[in-house]
Amino acid sequence: KKGKYDLLPLIIEVPGHPIELFTVPDELAHIVKIKHSSYPALERLDLRWHSIPALSMLGVDIGGVFYCCIPFNGWYQETEICRDLLDVQRYNLCEAIATELEISRDPNALYKDYVQLIVNQAILQSYNGQNISIVAHDVS
Repeated sequence: KKGKYDLLPLIIEVPGHPIELFTVPDELAHIVKIKHSSYPALERLDLRWHSIPALSMLGVDIGGVFYCCIPFNGWYQETEICRDLLDVQRYNLCEAIATELEISRDPNALYKDYVQLIVNQAILQSYNGQNISIVAHDVS
């Protein structure tokens, strides 16, 4: 795989041992295709995101023993994914989405806000449509 939405391998480093890489098997990697019922053109961009946010670089000290690589996961708020897709320093897709959906890029029309709203709605529809936990920012 060499796509922009590939899951990165898990890297485990233990002092005194070589670094090991573990690839998540495709059958365990649940990827959500982002689509919007009112904007079918959005599907042509093939937007996708992984279903569960997971962190594994956390450590904890319990009784003087340090445990590294403590896994933690939760669920997304739709704005986290939206920002990953739209922010300039991330995937920077706002212009591409505006073009695909034929949204006027007049700055006075607040087109970036409009694109953000559509993408937030699409993320909620897509996750909820696959029964994957997600929370809307208005509810959290």
